[in-house]
Amino acid sequence: MISPRTTERWAIQILESIHQMRFAEDSRVELKRAWPDSYSMARRLAGHGNAAGGSDILWLIGVDEKEGIVEIESGFPDLADEMPKVFKFFDGPSPSFVDRIVEFEKGRCIAIAVDTTFAPFVVRNPEHGKSKGHVIDFEIPWRSGSRIRSARRDEIIRLLATDFTSPDIEVLKASITSSAMAAGKMFCQLEIEFYIMPLSETRLELPLHRIQGALKPDISDDWFKIRDFNFRGLYSGELTTIGGSRQFRRSADEKFIVTSSGITVMAGTKGHVTAKLSIPEDTWHIANSFDVLFSFEAGRERIPFDLTCSIDKNAGAAP
Repeated sequence: MISPRTTERWAIQILESIHQMRFAEDSRVELKRAWPDSYSMARRLAGHGNAAGGSDILWLIGVDEKEGIVEIESGFPDLADEMPKVFKFFDGPSPSFVDRIVEFEKGRCIAIAVDTTFAPFVVRNPEHGKSKGHVIDFEIPWRSGSRIRSARRDEIIRLLATDFTSPDIEVLKASITSSAMAAGKMFCQLEIEFYIMPLSETRLELPLHRIQGALKPDISDDWFKIRDFNFRGLYSGELTTIGGSRQFRRSADEKFIVTSSGITVMAGTKGHVTAKLSIPEDTWHIANSFDVLFSFEAGRERIPFDLTCSIDKNAGAAP
């Protein structure tokens, strides 16, 4: 579960981005000028949590996408009183959360970080049986862009499949080293050795075009996109490059197969990823460690999971 300190840092980052006119509400962040009514909040919270794919989400109350912090007309609610009113509309588990009051010179807002681990979330319709036309009793809401609608069949399958098909992935060791400097940038080599274990007997298909990599130094909240990276089985010869030339040689055991279109994992096996990237020279010299994130979407249902670690420049990786 996300911590109060992380919640506050996340909120500050969003508010600073708004101030610099470079923020748009995204899939993990919801901005509200005022506190919604309990049912509307329950439905939006459930829809946001269902669509988040297990990631933490952040709600900022008293914040506008263009204006930043605005005064909450109804005043600051007491979450100890208000959240039970919201959660009473949930059928089954409701999400856990951490809240924080974030203070700025212009004012303050409420930051609510929400753990979506127990999705799918189901809400009941309070008008069912009371108003004509309200035939739906329970709903699985889904956030699509900025609107909330009922989840489609493929989205429900994705929700239910995540717990069963999302693999275990463990970083065994990792390193990042500098190789050359030019034009104020340090050119670096990233290497990660990992173990991946599918949790079902079905082979795990990972399309290459859905893999995204990013690196963040500990002195900044900015992520550097990793554009060119290679995957291969640790003890086999297959190799592919994203963003550059692509090659393929089939492995002997066929547990970890890389082609020009994707990765196939047949059973628990070791893998290896390398990447070359450039980082501003001053950032490289000041930073002590780097957070690394590779995001995957598996199969037709696009089941999300991540490979993450923090790499100390001197001591290697901390999964």
